[in-house]
Amino acid sequence: MRQPRPLPAALLLLALPVSCAAEPSPPPPAFLAPAPGSPFPVGDEPADLAVGDLDGDGVPDLAVAGAAGVTALLGDGRGGFGGPRRLRLPEPSPHRVALGDLDGDGRLDAAVTAHDSTVVTLLRGDGTGGFAPFPGSPVATGIPGPGHNHGLALADLDGDGALDLLTGDQDRGAIAVLLGDGRGGFAPAPGSPVAAGEGVYPLAVGDLDGDGRADVAAPDVVGDRLVLLRGDGRGGLAPFPGAPIATRPRPFHVALADLDGDGALDLVVSHDDSDRLAIWLGDGEGGLRPAPDLPLGPGSFKVAVADFDGDGHPDLASGGRDHRVHLVLGAGDGTFRPGPTLPAGRGPWTVVTADLDGDGRGDLLALATEDGTVSVWLQRPPPGPEPR
Repeated sequence: MRQPRPLPAALLLLALPVSCAAEPSPPPPAFLAPAPGSPFPVGDEPADLAVGDLDGDGVPDLAVAGAAGVTALLGDGRGGFGGPRRLRLPEPSPHRVALGDLDGDGRLDAAVTAHDSTVVTLLRGDGTGGFAPFPGSPVATGIPGPGHNHGLALADLDGDGALDLLTGDQDRGAIAVLLGDGRGGFAPAPGSPVAAGEGVYPLAVGDLDGDGRADVAAPDVVGDRLVLLRGDGRGGLAPFPGAPIATRPRPFHVALADLDGDGALDLVVSHDDSDRLAIWLGDGEGGLRPAPDLPLGPGSFKVAVADFDGDGHPDLASGGRDHRVHLVLGAGDGTFRPGPTLPAGRGPWTVVTADLDGDGRGDLLALATEDGTVSVWLQRPPPGPEPR
């Protein structure tokens, strides 16, 4: 299925309480401030955003996939972006983008997928923010057509030091694994594609059981469950014992992070048709136990995890149907309290975090798919005693 569209403005207005004056916007949080020049234009109908150093200057840059192709915006080290470079690709339009060094030359490359396709376009980075297709690109995933792709990830699944590629097809309920040779070539892993429920959505990769091998978590938006696949260290994937996990409402996105400080990965699951976030705390051996759900605005999409308020504990941020980014602030033990909300433009499907200004703090970015912009907030240091 395609991503649900936000409610029309007229319906949103009908849902608001009648008042003689407009509701005032809440003040911005003291620990996040808009970057100068934010929001930044990124092209028509952007669908996905990835962050990485594209030009080798040590400063994070942006790669945006959308109707305009793949657009690179170069960071200035202060939270600003300029110098857009655009590579137009044949139809269908790019829908997902992931960054990584695919050929071992020390430069970031890009893997790009389209919504209605079963191939992956591989783009070689030139070290200045430009891209050109790799020889042999695009590559087939091995999933039968016509294609309904929502998953894309790069990770080393077979332990050879080279990045491998994963995609997920909703209609086929399958995840494809392509093993990289470290020179920009990819070939299907044995047993790929792998059955993964009824409707695969964006993938997350991490070591869920502490064996040093990459595992995979993916929402099943049709089967109302969370798919968990254990990696065998050779590129193979098989269901964890006790998986999949039933979730209601349907899961939309899953993020992996250590939320309670025990060294084990936990899971955060968003629901695009609910105001709740689901938390599952991991035991480091593949076991999970549910924690209390969190309220997070009217429908939440992709989730970003970082210490946004500077207290040393991971917090969560996600865009909502009300065109705002909602934050919940962590206590470091897997519990959270409500945080601020931020105006983010229309359709903030993608929220990511990175240190954009080199101060060691997690900053926040939100891609507005309907406005064609990315909003940036820089984290400010927590208040402290005046220097003597």
